[in-house]
Amino acid sequence: MLFKSSVENSRNSFDLSKSLIFINMGQNDMDLNKKLGYDASPDMGQYLAEPLSKRLQFLVSNVLPLGCRPFSISQEKTHNTLRRKTEQAASQFNNYLPQMLEDLQSTLPGSNFVLLDVYKVFEDVFSEPSSYGKCS
Repeated sequence: MLFKSSVENSRNSFDLSKSLIFINMGQNDMDLNKKLGYDASPDMGQYLAEPLSKRLQFLVSNVLPLGCRPFSISQEKTHNTLRRKTEQAASQFNNYLPQMLEDLQSTLPGSNFVLLDVYKVFEDVFSEPSSYGKCS
């Protein structure tokens, strides 16, 4: 909602048309919402399309493996069922995101949405830490 209201209240949409907009969403929202008992919704980007117009460049990241975040690692006593549900929410969102970006791009003539797969980056770092200089 903050993004939507910020864009709607923008005095000059020309500023946005010359910008690269980076959107990183989901990690904290999904984790906290699950802990508070709320559903994590895969349509977090639905308010992007309406107020924006032409020649917009978006770099949108998917959700990283939630168990790899420093907060999650520090909370090792987190119940496995909760962790599985949180990871499932992240996976559902990540699976939905490419189609959502494609849909948004089709509704915004001249726009370009690029998906940054941070999930894969973090997955690689944690599965092969030695290739990044980390030794046991």
